[in-house]
Amino acid sequence: MKGRRLLSLAFMVTVLGMLVIQCGDDGRPCDPDPCPERNALQGTCGGFQDNWWCECTEGAQWNNAYKVCEGGDDDPCLLDRCWYRAHAVADTCVDEGSGDFSCDCDEGFQWNVFTNTCGDPCADEDGDGHVSDTCTGFGDCDDSNPTVYPGAGENCDNGIDDDCDRLVDCLDSDCGTAWPCTSAALASTPHGSENTKGTGLINHLAFLLIPIGAVIILRALRRKK
Repeated sequence: MKGRRLLSLAFMVTVLGMLVIQCGDDGRPCDPDPCPERNALQGTCGGFQDNWWCECTEGAQWNNAYKVCEGGDDDPCLLDRCWYRAHAVADTCVDEGSGDFSCDCDEGFQWNVFTNTCGDPCADEDGDGHVSDTCTGFGDCDDSNPTVYPGAGENCDNGIDDDCDRLVDCLDSDCGTAWPCTSAALASTPHGSENTKGTGLINHLAFLLIPIGAVIILRALRRKK
């Protein structure tokens, strides 16, 4: 009997200790209630120390990394995602579509769509070894895409300035001999191109008129004989 009582007492002490930890000076995140300041429902805080959470209003979700309720993908700015992000300006959230959003940043910082944060423009945000050209004027022209940077190979049919030389696809001399940019490839496009000096309709008419003209010339020469 004494053993069972000791076990019961030990259990009660353990539970009491957990409650003390949750509400103690170093681990009482729910007192005072942080939920209203985190876009969450009042009185729904749970957990202890760094592992705590709140329940969110309908259409929002709890972001455990930032300890805040955020709007759903259908409306990413339903609840302001900017006020708690470092160097972002509160109430500036803009829905960019497809679940993406952006915020205005403090002076000296810029919004990075790759990390959804306001970062240092002189930092290498995408880890490709090149800082943004907003810092140097001639650096990485898209610091959210690790495949885009000065010296990268130019992909000749993706509509992107891959090597940051301000020339895209076939306008880049690196693509001079690549298939999408050869004269044969340009002539085979359904609407022609600037390099063929005409539309697809004009090209097709030329292919028809040239042999017809040749036949007419030959007949005229035969009649003269």
